[in-house]
Amino acid sequence: MAAANMDELAQVTGQLQQQVAPGQQENQTLRERMTTYEAQTQAAQAQAAQAQAQAAQLQAQVAGSPTHGGVGATEVLRALQGLPDALAKMSKPKAVFDVKGFGKPQTPGNDAEAKFRLWSVKLEDYVCRVCGGKSREVLEWRSLAWR
Repeated sequence: MAAANMDELAQVTGQLQQQVAPGQQENQTLRERMTTYEAQTQAAQAQAAQAQAQAAQLQAQVAGSPTHGGVGATEVLRALQGLPDALAKMSKPKAVFDVKGFGKPQTPGNDAEAKFRLWSVKLEDYVCRVCGGKSREVLEWRSLAWR
């Protein structure tokens, strides 16, 4: 009878081990996932810390920190306060300009080159008067590109 009990006990132990084996495999898989998750969490925390450091550095630059050579926010606000007045001045015409004498380029014929030069000077003066002084530089630059 003792031998039968031992066989029975060995059989039950084997069955229990078979039932426990999948649970152990699942535990091992979960441990591996947890390790991976912890590594990813640490990497994300390191990235977050780096991003916070960069944000602090940018804030210091905006605040005008002398160590970063930034521009102070108060200086920017002061400059922006004058912007509406400057835009209003730019939108007003500087003077009346008569475009009747402007005309169009002459058709080829006798002395066409001289007439075209006169027309191009009038055009340049008109554009500079309407658009401002920097437009003359733009027109000169563009004319160099055509040569």
